[in-house]
Amino acid sequence: MRNSKLGFGILATVGLLAFTGLAFAQEGVEEETEETTEETEDTVFNFGYDERFHLFSWNTTSTQDQYDCSLQGDPVNATYEVGTDEVVIDELTSGEEGSEEDVTFPDREDETAEPLGYTPDGDCGLRSAEVAGPNGQINHGMFMKLWNSLYEGTGRGCINRYLAQSDLGKGDQQIKADDVDPDFEAAITGDVGEIEFATVVADCERPKDRGNSGENGNANNRSENNGNGRGHEAPDPEGAETASTGSDKSESRGGRSADAPGHNK
Repeated sequence: MRNSKLGFGILATVGLLAFTGLAFAQEGVEEETEETTEETEDTVFNFGYDERFHLFSWNTTSTQDQYDCSLQGDPVNATYEVGTDEVVIDELTSGEEGSEEDVTFPDREDETAEPLGYTPDGDCGLRSAEVAGPNGQINHGMFMKLWNSLYEGTGRGCINRYLAQSDLGKGDQQIKADDVDPDFEAAITGDVGEIEFATVVADCERPKDRGNSGENGNANNRSENNGNGRGHEAPDPEGAETASTGSDKSESRGGRSADAPGHNK
């Protein structure tokens, strides 16, 4: 009888130890999963639309960059410089007329450091182009077609899905060919438009590339071939599918069509 009680006690102790070990292991897995999820959010994607001038603007940057280029929040005021082949957002401000302030971007590592001011060719520069079909129509497909014709970097499928799920070119933003305003005037240099940006933090890096950092220790290194026409490269996710680009045709015109280059933030 005494041996039976001793055996039962041993079994209970072993079971308790096993359960405790399993709990610790599960907690470790959860912590590791949370940490991994945070580490894989590698790309910041800003996009917005100026309904007055029919200009679509965007940029992509890395979460490993020194400055946080996120733009989501209150609408911003964009001052345009329009050339033969591109539309540039020359200045970016926020606030009401007469009390505008320059848009700046905080340092990720040092909150007390001087923030980065906006410049077209800076780390947070924006790219822009006019959205319109051959007959002036605007719909969701036109945004997708414009984006796919202008985006120069990798990670197209990763970022495309956010545009595909957006309301760009839908509802009040949709303009049919029969409803095109004959008095519409495209932006000219010096014009100021209003843009409300959406910001998405996405996982666009391929798992096999994680940790393959360069001299600056960033998983997403800068290159000359990128979606902004500047220096950031958002790696392409494995198996990512490219979203539909729509069926409407768009013509080429400076700062407007599928071939129009530009800048972004």
